[in-house]
Amino acid sequence: MRESRKAVEGSHPRSAVYSFKTDPDQRLLRFAREYGFFAEVISQEEHAWSRLSGFSDASTIYNGPRPLLTDSRIYAAFADSVESFTWLLQTKSSSVIGIRIRPPEIPSRFGIRVPDDLDDMVAALRVSDREQALGISFHLTHSEFERRTWFELASNVMDVAADLERRSERRFKASLTSGEAGHQSCGPCPRA
Repeated sequence: MRESRKAVEGSHPRSAVYSFKTDPDQRLLRFAREYGFFAEVISQEEHAWSRLSGFSDASTIYNGPRPLLTDSRIYAAFADSVESFTWLLQTKSSSVIGIRIRPPEIPSRFGIRVPDDLDDMVAALRVSDREQALGISFHLTHSEFERRTWFELASNVMDVAADLERRSERRFKASLTSGEAGHQSCGPCPRA
């Protein structure tokens, strides 16, 4: 974990993210919390567990298939569909509201479909509160790469984000990226 934390520190303010679904061992969760990792949860149950494990809502990122119902504001919530994204924008239940992008080359049930959902995303972004911080998320496992590299696919996702920004006249301020074995980071969107 120390190496994961060091890997995401650098010239940009980033934070390491620990996924509850990857390994919910209480010793690792305590270590992650002590080293300032964010907690990434995908369900109501994991969110409750993160609270019981000492993670504050301000250090919690939700990245699940259904909107999280919570009594307080969490740091970030990422939606898997335009409908969930619109719901998050209306409820304002997190500081950062984001959308999970499914790279066109990856067969997955998670994330908005590119290019199919882009027009609907642009419409949702155009009517959203201009003060709301927005984010982009994606998750790729090694089995999904085939002959491409993680960086090629990540670049494709950032190209989609740039297209959404251009068409909606909104800026994404945060990104949640992940690869193998739960290694994740949260930070500002990279700019060219």
